[in-house]
Amino acid sequence: MVEKESHCIWTQADESALIAYITTHQAKGGNGMNFDKSFWVATAAEMANKGTPGVGAPKSPDACHQKWGRLCKFFKVVDKIANSSGISYTREKGMNITAKSETIWVDLLKVCVFQPSLHHHTHNFHRQILK
Repeated sequence: MVEKESHCIWTQADESALIAYITTHQAKGGNGMNFDKSFWVATAAEMANKGTPGVGAPKSPDACHQKWGRLCKFFKVVDKIANSSGISYTREKGMNITAKSETIWVDLLKVCVFQPSLHHHTHNFHRQILK
């Protein structure tokens, strides 16, 4: 008997598909993008069609909602850094910490408890959400 995965595994393609679906249907959530339960049911159905097959448990409405919340939190951190600290963020270079901006980065890490892997991690989510 094959055991089913007990948790979702989100690939970068899954995350991109989730963001694309939500940004395409953002009007359903209004300016604050506050979506009702039926929206998350539809989102889960979309992920069943467009998500990575056979990887982890199916993306439930709650899993999609929670993942969106984490992506938004990540976006807000990256957006704030990219727009107010003097540190740039690009798809090609990620946070692009240079010798000149290293001090700013070290100071940010002292006050922000988030993924230090932002230093080397490259996502297109910031640009994708801003579209």
